[in-house]
Amino acid sequence: METSEAHPNHTLLLWQGGDLVGSLIARPTDVLGFPNEGWDKVAASGRGERVCALGVSIDPTARGRGHSKRLLAEAKARFGAFVVPVRPTAKPVGQAMEDYLTQTTIEGLSVDPWLRTHQRIGGRVMGVSARAMQMKAPWRQWEQWLGASPSKHNSLVGTLTQQGEMGLYSEANVWVQHGL
Repeated sequence: METSEAHPNHTLLLWQGGDLVGSLIARPTDVLGFPNEGWDKVAASGRGERVCALGVSIDPTARGRGHSKRLLAEAKARFGAFVVPVRPTAKPVGQAMEDYLTQTTIEGLSVDPWLRTHQRIGGRVMGVSARAMQMKAPWRQWEQWLGASPSKHNSLVGTLTQQGEMGLYSEANVWVQHGL
């Protein structure tokens, strides 16, 4: 496990056999509680005592080998406690996050594999970040990015609404607390 030179105290890099297979990017924040703005609000801060992991990425060819669990466990060991606005990986498009969170396994864990990974190493679901990520761009730009009319595109995780000539994408995440 290594750290990045850009943010050595808050970035973890996971190598296997000379290949980068995963990363965890965190930052200090003065954001308290579990705000609706989630990821966006934390990304806009950058000072404080609390640590928030903004991204955990595993190379697609290296998934399913416990790398995300290793990164989260290392973050817990280094930071003691941290929060994560988690983007569930299996939530059906169009289902409300609050409804999705009520679905559990026989063990009482989330049906979502990514949330379950957090829970298995001690993470606790603290609530929904309703507007965790938002992005505004001209409607024509959305059409170019999606290769079709956004109103006909059904694979977006969040919601995309048209406001005049602009499109606003909004995505919910789930706040997970590790430690404390």
